[in-house]
Amino acid sequence: TATPTAIATRVAPTPTRRPVSPTPLNPPATHITLKATLRCIAANPDGSYTAYLGYHNPNILTVVVPVGPKNQFSPAPQNRAQPTAFGQGVHTDDFTVVWDGSKLTWTLESSNLELSAASPACQ
Repeated sequence: TATPTAIATRVAPTPTRRPVSPTPLNPPATHITLKATLRCIAANPDGSYTAYLGYHNPNILTVVVPVGPKNQFSPAPQNRAQPTAFGQGVHTDDFTVVWDGSKLTWTLESSNLELSAASPACQ
């Protein structure tokens, strides 16, 4: 008669689940809209104006918004060297735009910031 042989099997341990923190690959469940901001405008000697612009990102991660319908200036050109990566927090004087002082709008997500020669002047 044959003697039964024992067969050893190895059971993999059950992995423990850790809380998942938000990352670009695992964004938080809610996104809070970015807000375009203006510190002030300055009149230039040649009759043009310089706007000192920034933004507020209340999210915990950097938000990327490429130049296009949700990150543009109007009238054209829609790309005036505005940022496309928006770090968390309040950012003033992040970039400047030189223009003729007529109505200019920066659309950032659902925020519309209107600029003109009558906007608050720099002190």
